Amino acid sequence: MTPLCTSPTSARLSWLPRAFGLIGVDVGTCGLKLAQLQQTKTGWRFQACAQFEYGSGHFLTRESLLNNGLASVLPRLQQAGGIFSGRDAAAALPSCLATLRSFEFPSGPMEDHRLMVEQELAEDVASSGHEFAAWIGLPGSKTDRVIAVSADHEISLKLAKELLAARLRTKILDAAPCALARAVALVESADDELAAVLDLGYSTSLFMLVRGGQPLYCRTFRGCGMQALQQAIETQLKLSAGEGRHLVGRYGVSFGAQQSAAKATGQACEGVLNLLVDEVLRTLLFGQSQLRIAPTRLWLAGPGGVIPNLAAILQESLELPTSAWRLPGSDDADDAVYATAAGLSALAWENSPCT
Repeated sequence: MTPLCTSPTSARLSWLPRAFGLIGVDVGTCGLKLAQLQQTKTGWRFQACAQFEYGSGHFLTRESLLNNGLASVLPRLQQAGGIFSGRDAAAALPSCLATLRSFEFPSGPMEDHRLMVEQELAEDVASSGHEFAAWIGLPGSKTDRVIAVSADHEISLKLAKELLAARLRTKILDAAPCALARAVALVESADDELAAVLDLGYSTSLFMLVRGGQPLYCRTFRGCGMQALQQAIETQLKLSAGEGRHLVGRYGVSFGAQQSAAKATGQACEGVLNLLVDEVLRTLLFGQSQLRIAPTRLWLAGPGGVIPNLAAILQESLELPTSAWRLPGSDDADDAVYATAAGLSALAWENSPCT
């Protein structure tokens, strides 16, 4: 397995003579999402997708992975193997098992930056060692903003062994921000276009500014992920976890004048949505005032991308064109759920190897 070492580059995807990508495995807090891209004459399409939840009340933690592995989904993973082409996979860990950090170092070569990141991380990681990905997000005249994602070696090795038990060979353990930025490159028509992407995770949300398949700036939002959204709806409307999830998934959220199920869920989670909007606005303002960059659009990835009307609410609140991530030409509303997995699959067409 290649360790967590993918460094994003511009123009990273090319038309190489292979039809199928790697099997992208997006390891989440609540379940796994797998996707494999196929390259056709007309562009990209999903060869296969699959989603497996760990089960009601079961969440992935360091302890659960080390002690129980992926036992709750392993039989289903093994059965689903036949829908994919090949066995080679690329995986990414969730935010609860991978640490995202940003550094400012004196301008210099990336090798010097990697040594400095190594020194910084050495004080924080477990004694079993670690892998990390590091890249220059925004170079400056005097300082470089370096982004790093690190993962405990014990966790990385355990995940690879569990996937191997499902007959998946983990060739690369990638950083989730790199995979998500690569997914945006799949749907952006211009390499030099600056875009924002928001992935609503379970406990945290990841917001990034990306260009040409490279994450330029990353920030996590706590307290405004899917967990907070669903809990607010369940509490306010006195629903069970399953009922709240079904309601928001089917009807979405709305602040319209007419009474509806969507308006009820929107009012129930209004505080969470306001917090999400505030966090995004603060980040956009920081980008404009401090980094001198502003995106032209916002992509919604992950579970948030399939919540009806959420994109419209964010677009109106942020005054920024917003839409769910979807492969060009696709009419599948669930594409956004597999955005990170698609970015992992696209590693098969990388121009440059891991460094």
